[in-house]
Formats: sequence, structure tokens, C-alpha cells
Amino acid sequence: MSLGFVPTMGNLHAGHLSLVEQSVRENEKTVVSIYVNPRQFGPNEDFDQYPRTLDADKALLSQYDTVTVWTPGTTDIYPLGPSNAYGITVPKAIAQHWCGKSRPHFFDGVCTVVFRLCQQVNPTRLYMGEKDYQQYAIIHALMQDYQLPITVVPCPIVRNADGLAYSSRNQYLSPAERVHATQLYRAIQAAQTTVTEGETNPAMVIKKCQTYLGNPLKIDYIGIADPLSLQPIDRDIHSNDRLMLAAYLGKTRLIDNYQF
Repeated sequence: MSLGFVPTMGNLHAGHLSLVEQSVRENEKTVVSIYVNPRQFGPNEDFDQYPRTLDADKALLSQYDTVTVWTPGTTDIYPLGPSNAYGITVPKAIAQHWCGKSRPHFFDGVCTVVFRLCQQVNPTRLYMGEKDYQQYAIIHALMQDYQLPITVVPCPIVRNADGLAYSSRNQYLSPAERVHATQLYRAIQAAQTTVTEGETNPAMVIKKCQTYLGNPLKIDYIGIADPLSLQPIDRDIHSNDRLMLAAYLGKTRLIDNYQF
């Protein structure tokens, strides 16, 4: 029997449901976990404030006959407690840039929890959203390195009508910030157009993007990465390279990416 697995932290939206629906199409059974993982939050991040909407999440998932919702407790995942748990350390080469530079603890925490969740679920396929492309690439490499018989399936970014990628943190935005948040997608569209018109110099494409990311956004990072190594490229842009960008709107951090 094929078993799909969609690990989430809850507060489900259309992006999550697209992963669930792909798993439902491709597997006989699907497990969706809902667990807010303390190991991937830094000391000054929003673990306590992270939205927890379990009843609403279960109601959304009840429409799928082949889905089982799993809501483990912390002792189920970390029997010795999160601070005493043995963890996975992600190699520096794949994690030192992009979100790994801004959140140096993050990918160690993600890999640790996903590995532990997969140990218990034992899925055939693991579904990851491409909005968090670096996370997908790192988890894919993790499964390869441990030679686990789990296929990691990348799922396309799901966007609002105005282009903003779905994220649980979008609800932190004020109405005015929500309008400005579309600057990320406009920057992506500008990059796409620039490359389509023949520009392959990454510095020139990045410069074009930056003109769309003005106040009140504060750029965290913007660059173009090799899709496998996740290193910033120092060559012409090739097909499948990734535009990587993140910015703050007030206290809310938004990320996005685009595959050329």
C-alpha cells in the first residue's frame, strides 16, 4: 500500500491543501501531521504566537476520505524533551545561504523533526511545498543521505489572486502591509520578464528585482541559486536556477522563489 505523508504545523491554508490533494491522488492512504515543532524556532521567534487552529484544521481535512490526521504531542516526538533530543546537523554547504543564514538554527530543527516523524509514519512519499524551496532541497538530500526509501515530492507554489504565496504568517500582516506584500511577486515577474528578454547576468536580474522591493519592505536576502547545491551562482542564469528572496514587512518575514 502506498502511503503519502504531509507534515504540517497546522493553521492550514490552500497551499497545505494542495499538498494533501496531490498525496490523495497519488496514494491509497495519506497521513497529515499537525505539530508545532519547538526545535525550529529561535529564542526571539514566534513559537508561542504561532497560530494553532486544530479544530478548523481537522474540519478542513475531514473532506478527504483517505486522510488520517495525526496530532502527536511533544513527548511522542521528543521522549527526552526537545532540549535533550539528539538532533540532525545540516551540512554547512547547503544551509549557509538564504534562510539558513538568517535562521541558522532552522534547518537543523526541521530535519530533526521530519526525520522523527517519518520514522513513525514510514511513508512511501513525503510531500513538500516549493515555496520553502531550500527546505525541500535539504529534506530531499537528507532522505538520500540516510538512504531512506521515501520519495520526496515537490509541490508547486500556490498563490493568491494578486500573486502573494500562501503562508500561515500572512495573517500577521496589517491591511496596508498586505498590499505591500505583493511587491515580492512583482519582483519575481520582473525577473521572469528580464530573463525572457535575454538577460542572463545574475547581477543585472537581481538589480532589476530590487527596484520592486522598496519601502516599507526590508530585504532579508535576494539572489539566484543553483537548484541542487543552493550556492549563489557566479555564472549566467540557466534553466531551473532559482530566484531566492525574503523580506520583512514590519515583524513579518515573507519568503518566495521562482524557477527560471
